[in-house]
Amino acid sequence: GAVPAEKMMRRSQQLMRAVPFSPLLKQELLSHMAPAISYFSRPAAIGEIDAFVSHSWQADPAAKWDTLEEWCTGFRQAYGRWPLLWIDKCCVDPSNVRASISCLPVFISACNTMLVLYDETLLGRLWCVLEIFAFFTTAAHAGGTFVVLPLKPRSTLPPPAHSLPSPTKPATPVRSTIRRSTASVSSLESGGEAWRSSFLDMLANFDARNAVCSVSSDREVLLDLIGAYPGGIEQFNTTVRAQMSDSLTAQSAPRAWRAIVHVSPSGPEPALERVG
Repeated sequence: GAVPAEKMMRRSQQLMRAVPFSPLLKQELLSHMAPAISYFSRPAAIGEIDAFVSHSWQADPAAKWDTLEEWCTGFRQAYGRWPLLWIDKCCVDPSNVRASISCLPVFISACNTMLVLYDETLLGRLWCVLEIFAFFTTAAHAGGTFVVLPLKPRSTLPPPAHSLPSPTKPATPVRSTIRRSTASVSSLESGGEAWRSSFLDMLANFDARNAVCSVSSDREVLLDLIGAYPGGIEQFNTTVRAQMSDSLTAQSAPRAWRAIVHVSPSGPEPALERVG
């Protein structure tokens, strides 16, 4: 049966962890070893975590690291410290995955930003899809920030800013505090337009039943969870397509504007706000 909200919050707080970004994380995140609670991570509180990092385990690990490092370096330049992150590989106890899955909406809503490291494998990963869906149904309503960073080919990335004499800002603006309003801000100013077209093409054919997990038992748990969604998997698929498509359509504006997705019970309502 359903877990009472108060009990769910207590369980989520007990399991909630975060990891401060550090160049020392590189080896751990590039490793193909099975996930484990990282000795870099620590218990965290709701509202304390700067970004929930959603990524595909099939994506190029080095490209993910470079893109994440660039964003985190910009954060450090802006706020004088490294961001505190929720990353599955560091923060989920592999011996207690079912409990972590049930707490996923709380983990996401507890973070100030949903940071999506996007490549063409993202929509084929069930964890990633569920994380983004959970953002739109929880954190977006509290004004959480939604940022998509298309992974860049390694040859196009500058050296890490913290190793340069004169650091440069990342292409994507950094925001760190929860905006307690009805809007979530989506920033996709880097990576050109090709990735967006590819994303929308794949989204049109999205079906959760075709998505996979690195661990087969995780997939069974996630599909059971999706099956319990009102209307079942078919309605879940329809909702995911609508949420992501509306968000990406709003982000196709010229660079002089930024996209804002106003989330209502009926779904995202894209709007535009002038920048500068």
